[in-house]
Amino acid sequence: MKVNIPKLKVLFFIFFIVLFSSCDPGFHDVYIMKNELLKEVKVVFSLNGVKDTTYIGPDVDRIVMVKDGMGHSEFSFNDEYIHDMPVIIFDEDVIYKADTTTDWDLIKGFEKTMFKKSCWEILSTIDKKGYEEYEVLYRITEEDYENALILNGNK
Repeated sequence: MKVNIPKLKVLFFIFFIVLFSSCDPGFHDVYIMKNELLKEVKVVFSLNGVKDTTYIGPDVDRIVMVKDGMGHSEFSFNDEYIHDMPVIIFDEDVIYKADTTTDWDLIKGFEKTMFKKSCWEILSTIDKKGYEEYEVLYRITEEDYENALILNGNK
């Protein structure tokens, strides 16, 4: 029995196109924060059970989180809120963290909050079939500090 190699290659090629086109898309998100305050802030994030801490000095920007996975980026959805965010620690008593069971309604009332997508500037985007990549920037300002005071019951 004689096998035609070019026809076999075409069949494998079609098989792989069908296989990969049915897979979930992948995404790669890079979250950058810029500290516009006059003092250093501590940023802590936890992703897949791994905690990481970084310090951001005044007028400095730094990558604070990189998220990869299957599915869609949070920035490609229509939902106006982001739910998985880093924790900003201004000092021992002032921490910007949302407890979605108790603080969420309060946070939704904030004009500016890191949980609102509209407060993140999209610096770059790649949107190909089966792959999305976003690089986004959040500016930590005095308003974030004031919101943290409210969340911590200091105001």
